[in-house]
Amino acid sequence: MNEDAWASLQRHLLQMLDAACAVLLPAAVFMVALLKYDALHASLLLGVGFQALHTSLCVLPSLRIIAPKHVQHRAMRWYTAAVLCAMYVEYVGGLEAFGHALQPSGLHKVLSAVGLWAVSETDMLPFLAIFLLVSPFGFLSLSFGFDNAQVQHAADQFRLRIQASLHSGTGGVLRNGWTGARDWTMAPTVGRVPTWRAPWLIHTARKVSTYGPYLIACCVYALVLLDCDISALGLGYVALAALVLAVRPVTGQWLEVGAHHSMTLQHIMLGSDSYGDSRRSRIVLRGSPSVCWVPLTALALVSASDLATQAVLPAVVSSEWPVQIPSGVLDFLQDAIGVDPYAQGRDLALRLLRPGIILGALVLFRQLYCLGTLHRQLQRMYIDDAALEQLR
Repeated sequence: MNEDAWASLQRHLLQMLDAACAVLLPAAVFMVALLKYDALHASLLLGVGFQALHTSLCVLPSLRIIAPKHVQHRAMRWYTAAVLCAMYVEYVGGLEAFGHALQPSGLHKVLSAVGLWAVSETDMLPFLAIFLLVSPFGFLSLSFGFDNAQVQHAADQFRLRIQASLHSGTGGVLRNGWTGARDWTMAPTVGRVPTWRAPWLIHTARKVSTYGPYLIACCVYALVLLDCDISALGLGYVALAALVLAVRPVTGQWLEVGAHHSMTLQHIMLGSDSYGDSRRSRIVLRGSPSVCWVPLTALALVSASDLATQAVLPAVVSSEWPVQIPSGVLDFLQDAIGVDPYAQGRDLALRLLRPGIILGALVLFRQLYCLGTLHRQLQRMYIDDAALEQLR
């Protein structure tokens, strides 16, 4: 196998690992967070929920959500490593040979609430699985270190060629540079657009940017029909899914404001961690009205409220606080609203799974929408002669 073929195979394997873990990692963290009802597992649920809300509660999407998330992966590695160390110390300290020195009976309630009481090997395995799953991202970032340098060099060379073409008044680079881009960018092309991203991911993103609202509505309807009581919450999900179908986001265009020929869009499309002149510019979505994104944002808000209420309410009800919620209010929440305050164990996990899947689908749709619309825009920009004259 020659050097080019080996580099291509390595790049495709890394792209598949990156794309698979981008979906598999949040799902695995969410499933582990539902295994137990303590602080260590709740922190995982809080982290996943915060990332989902940060992405899905903004009315208009942002291109920054498709950037590599090495910082979040590093934080997850540190957290799981710290949890494993604490669990192992408590496990060893709770052995009979050590006289249960780290498991005093007076701290039973505190350690149980934290998740460090009577730690066993099976309690450590889920966190170990997350650590082993998120660790390849560290090797992935190191492996992509050389590729990122290539991407940065490609983007710099691309910007210089474009600027030279604009100043000279020739459009050769713009019109022909895509087909012959490999000799100077070292990057493959997808639809004549240079990018290090996987071709199947680009094609999927283009489809999802068009048909994504239909898929989200089908997902919501399936979850409501399979596991949802006849209540205000179920009716709200159905109404919002119908609104998503009626008011679908329009495919817009990304516009860079505040910089002149910084080529930030090309940087992002190539897959670079750098955003070029992003300190002096911002990228906005034009041609897609904000009102078209309101149903999706409302659906994310309802899902987040459902997730938070269903996760917190059973803990409040089962606690020994002096002030308790009246039973009439709890019955109203269970019968009319659709939130079960007495859910525990598997029943609670299933009830949390519904809003978690909806939030995950909304985040995935926004990411793929950004990538698909950006690729379609760049492809059209460098083929259309009118766009070439306008850029000059």
